[in-house]
Amino acid sequence: MTNPASPPGKESPAVTELSALLNKLHRLNGVAGSATLRNPNGVYMKMINLRAIDPTFTSQGKAGMKSGGALEKDVWADY
Repeated sequence: MTNPASPPGKESPAVTELSALLNKLHRLNGVAGSATLRNPNGVYMKMINLRAIDPTFTSQGKAGMKSGGALEKDVWADY
């Protein structure tokens, strides 16, 4: 959201830090993770999925990735 025209890349510090935070939250909640659980690539893909429902992005005639689901729409509406 801080730079919608050019979101951070898969290997950017912002994506890496968010991945680490999400994994820490899983651990604190007692959820066993795997190597792919909320890894930087997954965090990046989720960001790109959310662009498909961002009205600022879609109003420019852009589509984003359509592989997201109903839960992403709910999250977008809440935040």
